Amino acid sequence: MTKRLLLVLVASLPLCSAISAETLPCRLSPSLAKVLPPSQIVVSWQGPFRWPLHPGDTQQLCVLEQTDTKVPRPLKGSDVTWFSPYPDIATVDSNGLVTAIGPGKTVVVVKCKTCAWPWSAFHELYVEQKLFP
Repeated sequence: MTKRLLLVLVASLPLCSAISAETLPCRLSPSLAKVLPPSQIVVSWQGPFRWPLHPGDTQQLCVLEQTDTKVPRPLKGSDVTWFSPYPDIATVDSNGLVTAIGPGKTVVVVKCKTCAWPWSAFHELYVEQKLFP
């Protein structure tokens, strides 16, 4: 049996700065939810979208698992493990909060511990030095 993994980044547009990332839901577009196979996981932004990141910036990531009913469920805490292979560029905490450290290109990896399959997904990110303080 061959396992296939579909990785998709769903970006939200910048929102009112008075809304915090913690109050915004992790969402998957309805069109993507229709085609995403069950048990696949997707990494998405939560809160205002920032691209590229600059040293000191943070960005909240979240993970959704597609269900048989095509209603993706958010994965949190003990469901997943986050990892940053280049902590000199960006770090990620156990809740998916990315902190940009220094210029470069890296990925943030998330592994699902409670999914039907032991899926992993990643999101590529760039950190650039600010040209003007």
